[in-house]
Amino acid sequence: KEGVYTMPLLLATQGSSSELVKSWLGRNPSSHASQELIVTTLSEDGAFDKSQGEISKYNNIAVSSIKAGGSPVLIGLSKLPHAYEQLALKKQKPTVLEPIQSR
Repeated sequence: KEGVYTMPLLLATQGSSSELVKSWLGRNPSSHASQELIVTTLSEDGAFDKSQGEISKYNNIAVSSIKAGGSPVLIGLSKLPHAYEQLALKKQKPTVLEPIQSR
């Protein structure tokens, strides 16, 4: 399948499972994996947690920049990055225990 490489997948190419993950990528992948194996591998490699850390880092930078304006509107907007991150994580963070068909 073709698609966009996500941050967890990219981070996993630098982790302890890098050779396995790299074997799934490219025009002619040398191996194929089930969605469950991919999610399990990325989870065990810490790729989801590392991605969340990167998201939080850039959200904090955005919040600092917005708050620097000082107006009540900008201070209110400074809550948006964190709120959006939490919403996205509720909807997107896969768990190995969750049936794949329900994703």
